[in-house]
Amino acid sequence: MATSPSLLIKSAISLGLSYSGILAAKIAHLDPIVLGYHRVLPPSLLPQSIQPGMFVTPQTFEKHLRYLVKYFKVVTLQDWVAHIEEKKSSSKPLCALTFDDGWIDTYTHAYPLLKKYDIPATIFIATDFIDSDKRFWTDDLTELLASSRSLLGLRFNHNSPTVTQTCQSICDYAGSQEYIIEQSIALVKPLSPSLKNEVLRTLQTALKIRDAQVIEKSFLTWTQIDEMKHSGIINFGSHTHTHPILTTTSVEECTKELTTSKQIILDRKLAYPDFIPFCYPNGSLSESHENLVSSVGYHCACITKPGRVEIPRDRFKIPRTLLHNDISNSSHLFAARLIGLFS
Repeated sequence: MATSPSLLIKSAISLGLSYSGILAAKIAHLDPIVLGYHRVLPPSLLPQSIQPGMFVTPQTFEKHLRYLVKYFKVVTLQDWVAHIEEKKSSSKPLCALTFDDGWIDTYTHAYPLLKKYDIPATIFIATDFIDSDKRFWTDDLTELLASSRSLLGLRFNHNSPTVTQTCQSICDYAGSQEYIIEQSIALVKPLSPSLKNEVLRTLQTALKIRDAQVIEKSFLTWTQIDEMKHSGIINFGSHTHTHPILTTTSVEECTKELTTSKQIILDRKLAYPDFIPFCYPNGSLSESHENLVSSVGYHCACITKPGRVEIPRDRFKIPRTLLHNDISNSSHLFAARLIGLFS
């Protein structure tokens, strides 16, 4: 995988700041931080359908853990919230680790390293995907675009103007495959679940691509989840039931997503009734969604943007710093990302 000029510049800048001692000084005075990961995969196992910016390698992840052990006090998300709420002091900056979605590689590649360094983490699971052959629509769209040689020249005439316009816009994008995939996902994200499905079906038909045969599961099994829970270092929270973007669904649908997932998590004893955390899919929310998450019985909620947190005001929109391999594959790039130098 080629390294972009901009990444080389960022790496050089962060390395210089590291040698000067500026990074370490900034880290030492960092506000409490929550880190967010999606997937941990070695290059040899990267699927065609993975979105750019959605993974770190095990080698990169271990660099992160070694750095965190040295410079941070890493605690559970529950202790992280309590620490801020009770205004406790700490000799090192406070950090909590989270993982979104419930990918099976969280078990196969992240969990062994978390055990090795005795670092706690919270996994936010979309309960309907656990122990199933289901896939996220983003993976289906990425795979469609990655497997097609050319989209140019395709024309659409769906009975839904939104579907027609969306498909046409996707096929008219020009640039690298990575750029087209990122732009296409951003374009489809705001659509309702039913319109997303129609866009996928329409593109699949136009590209003459058959349904992909699911060879391996993408998501955790309940057996794996139980094993991690019993380890004492892994906790679980909700990422809804079917992973819709809440801002594209009705109040009734949102309520059902929140209550169904919460009940499954409680029934399986994956969280304590006095602390059930939540994470918004795509980080999309409004004040009404914060209120709904609270009223359903969750105790805090994470978003996908970094920032300074104030508990209890921000209990239902806790900022997180998301990590991906390109921007964090060395200790100095990782540190620069933690202090907000690079996105």
